[in-house]
Amino acid sequence: MEYKAMDDTSMKSKGPDDNLEGTEHGGGDIAGFMFHRLLERKPESRHDLDSFRDHLLLRQSSEEDETLKVWDLKDLGLQAVQRVSSSSDPLRLLMEISQNFPALATSLSRIQVAPALRTEVKRIQQSLPSGTNFLLLNGLMVDVDSLELYNLVERVRHDSRLVDQFRLAGISQSSITKLLALRPAMAQEETAEMRVDLGSKPPVHFLNDLEKDRMYSGWQTSLQMLLMPSFGGQMQPLARNVFTAIYVMDPMHEKANKIVANIINFWKQGIPIRLGVQLVPHSLLSRATMAVRDGHQLRPLIWDDTDISERVTRAFHMLHNAFGPAAAYSFLSSIRSDDTDDEDYGYEEAEEGDEYADEVADTSGSSVTWEDVSR
Repeated sequence: MEYKAMDDTSMKSKGPDDNLEGTEHGGGDIAGFMFHRLLERKPESRHDLDSFRDHLLLRQSSEEDETLKVWDLKDLGLQAVQRVSSSSDPLRLLMEISQNFPALATSLSRIQVAPALRTEVKRIQQSLPSGTNFLLLNGLMVDVDSLELYNLVERVRHDSRLVDQFRLAGISQSSITKLLALRPAMAQEETAEMRVDLGSKPPVHFLNDLEKDRMYSGWQTSLQMLLMPSFGGQMQPLARNVFTAIYVMDPMHEKANKIVANIINFWKQGIPIRLGVQLVPHSLLSRATMAVRDGHQLRPLIWDDTDISERVTRAFHMLHNAFGPAAAYSFLSSIRSDDTDDEDYGYEEAEEGDEYADEVADTSGSSVTWEDVSR
């Protein structure tokens, strides 16, 4: 009598080059059923198929008693995450896996991990140190060190009531999830105050928009650029409105022309900062202060009662609304140009040691002009 011994581990192990079709649903073939094919043919029965797949996996784990190999433990954590994320009832399955992990380890080791899950876990590990424990509830951080069950249940109930209100307002489930993730962090005893946008026009008039202007079209748009090292402490050429500089000034102040010249020079150098001004005439500020002190309502003046600073401000607003920021800032830079000192550089001069001008994309190949500001 002859006996033939063969190792079937290679048949059960899942390599990175194997067919990953259907991995987003927790594996393809389970107990002879190809669930990814069944989901393609019967998408309306997705919930029933997921429940049946959960039942088969639990039955396999209870019937089979195989010893895990060392190489089976390499992706066991990712396989458990893949199994929970693809379940029809992830919370219930997470509880079962947490309570019976040794018994379910064999069946979990057979699950294929989706490449998208590996990429996402690798990205998270780059920003979080190893061994970090944290809990997020709809995007809000929960302190695990001082976690109490009753406080957690109360926060879950609060979110449930909030979701019900959103649903009554006709908001879709996907939009509700995004809204909950954008909420500000709330204190434990009081709710953050609600801020209402009344739809008023913004008082700040910007010179550039890093996300829309043509001159920044060649820059990267990913926020991951902020984490990249830079040479000499320079700012990364990021085409996103992350950094903003706003100048509040009186247009007829003796230093206003120099401030505007600095703004335009920053823009010409291609520094990745969104630049804007808010003109506040001193006479208008004085009248507003007196009106608040006396309890009166500030009323707009006629043209003859305004001083030169208010007239320049109104002209700047009109040019910005009618012709865009190019005409408005060109007009503002020409105010008091005859009164500036020789040492005050103007916006027509080129700054030496430009660090960002080479990064600015210009289709014509020439230097940056006012036409590049237009959208």
